[in-house]
Amino acid sequence: MILGWLACSTPEPAPVVVEAPAPVVEVHSAAERTTVVVIVMDTVRASSTSVCGHDRPTTPTLEALVADGASLSCRAYAPSSWTLPSHAAFFTGQSVAELGVGTAPGGLVEGKDRLVPLPDEATTLAERFGERGYQTVLVSGNSLLGTSGLNQGFDVERISGTTKREPVLIDEDFRQAFDGAVDELDPQAPLFLVVNLLEAHDPWREVPEGVEWLPAQKGMFGMIRWFKKFSRGELSEADRAAFLTRAIDLYDYAIHRSDRNVGHVLERLRERGWDRAGLRVLVTSDHGEYLGEHGLIRHRHALGEPATRVPFLWWASDGSQVALPEPMSARLVHDLALDGVLPDELPSVEASVWPDPHWQDWSNGAVGTHAEAAVWLDDDKLRWAAEGESAYDLATDPGELTPTSADGRSGQGELQRVVTEMTTAVRVGVGGVGSALEAMGYVDPE
Repeated sequence: MILGWLACSTPEPAPVVVEAPAPVVEVHSAAERTTVVVIVMDTVRASSTSVCGHDRPTTPTLEALVADGASLSCRAYAPSSWTLPSHAAFFTGQSVAELGVGTAPGGLVEGKDRLVPLPDEATTLAERFGERGYQTVLVSGNSLLGTSGLNQGFDVERISGTTKREPVLIDEDFRQAFDGAVDELDPQAPLFLVVNLLEAHDPWREVPEGVEWLPAQKGMFGMIRWFKKFSRGELSEADRAAFLTRAIDLYDYAIHRSDRNVGHVLERLRERGWDRAGLRVLVTSDHGEYLGEHGLIRHRHALGEPATRVPFLWWASDGSQVALPEPMSARLVHDLALDGVLPDELPSVEASVWPDPHWQDWSNGAVGTHAEAAVWLDDDKLRWAAEGESAYDLATDPGELTPTSADGRSGQGELQRVVTEMTTAVRVGVGGVGSALEAMGYVDPE
């Protein structure tokens, strides 16, 4: 039986409490298969979650899961630093370098962004579960999951719109869309569900009055100019400090909102009886967020720890646990969702990203505009970028402030393999997704 989710002290939006739950539906016989749920808390870095030691109560639902026996890693690494490539790796089990997904060579072409989507020939988790007789459902606050091939194989979709006239599925709008999708499900067929929670992705909403651990403040809508000023070094020290304080406050509260919707998803599934045949839940993030480290803000550029290190939870209603490796690749979502066990051969802990034209004008030069790769082995991290290879000992230098030579390090061969895969990948970009990127705040409409 699922635990009773912790009620948050935040007065707005109201805690997810159902006073008169709908009748429980008989879903599966004992012989039918487990309900499988993958929850991606978009843009949530591990260091800003209370379940991984942050001093603000940002993730009480995740903490409750751990208290109820969930396996937890705070040293999982996203496959890339933004949504499209990371989700592609989650859904296929392949690395980003193998898939070649991301931005296309040449970047912006004729005013349209050219992306390399998930290839049609890739086989996704949704397709694999569909072959097993599951109904497959995607509810996503991130519109890119509906415009870049990531929705391949899903029977039911509820995805944010890409225009100002279409709703963005966050907070209460997400809850309504999710509840509507769940209420339409076939109670006789097993369920594979993927949820993307977008609350922690900027622009961040306001902190309301009455939050005990944060002052009330306005949100950051229309604040893209401040991101630019920060990235270009155009703020005074005082303005820079004030900007970061506000950004961190809003980001922490946004993670709290995302965590609230994790609780809503699981509680609604329990109310509708989807735990009757067993339930296994995976929670992670597709990437983190820079909050001033190395002079950077947001994500989708360099592969530093703030942008790649994410939480990873596994929870099963039968009390089973998984000994999660550390460090670990978050693309293990694929194997753990599909079969409920770790593969015999663990995937390389790696991340990669191709040049992103949208950051070129934000950062005074080459920062964030080049391809980059990284691998992790124990406490060693090796990175490759245009300026060459470097290595970091994260045990003594967690902030990656003192690069050393990668020559002779045990992970150097693995790093060079990733770079070779990246530089030889056949990558053909497609246009027509500019509105989705604009909706996500990646493209300045000005």
